[in-house]
Amino acid sequence: MSTSLPLQVRSLPRARISADEGVTGHLARLASQDLQTSERAGRVVVVRTDSVDLVALHPAILQMMTLGRFMAGLTTTVTAGGPVEAVGLVGPEREGGTRMAFLEWSDSRWWQWRGRAVGDGVQALERSAVQGDPMPDRLGRWWRLARRSNLRMSMTRTGTEQRVST
Repeated sequence: MSTSLPLQVRSLPRARISADEGVTGHLARLASQDLQTSERAGRVVVVRTDSVDLVALHPAILQMMTLGRFMAGLTTTVTAGGPVEAVGLVGPEREGGTRMAFLEWSDSRWWQWRGRAVGDGVQALERSAVQGDPMPDRLGRWWRLARRSNLRMSMTRTGTEQRVST
C-alpha cells in the first residue's frame, strides 16, 4: 500500500552555497541563526548532487512513521536535483535552548554541530567521524536502516509542493 504526504520543501542550488562555507558550514549557520531568532521547528536536510533540500518537519510525518524510518526512506529518493548524497537534521535538541545540525553520508561519515546561546553569542561544538568521534546516540544509521528494511520512498513535485510516497 502506498501512502502520499505533502511536504514543504525549500530547495537551494548547491551553486548558491559558498565553496568556503560548504554544506556543513551552511547548516551550522542556519542552526546558529535559529538560536538568535528562537526558531522552534526542525528541518530535514537532503543533500543532492545539484541542490540542498530543506524539508519542514511537519507533525503529520511523525504520525505516519518514526523519524528514523522517514530519514531512512529519504536516502532512497531521486529527484531532478540528483541522487541523495547525505541526509540530516537541523533543529532543537531535547535539552532546552540547544540547537544542532547533523548530516550522515552513505559511506557512514557523519558531522554534527551543537550550539547554544550564551550572552550575545553562540557557544558551539563540532564533532565528526573524520575526527574519530563516536556517532551520537539516536542519530544517523539511516542508510543502513533503509538497506536492511528494503525501504523505498519517492518524491514528486506537484505544483508548488512536493509529495513523498512510501
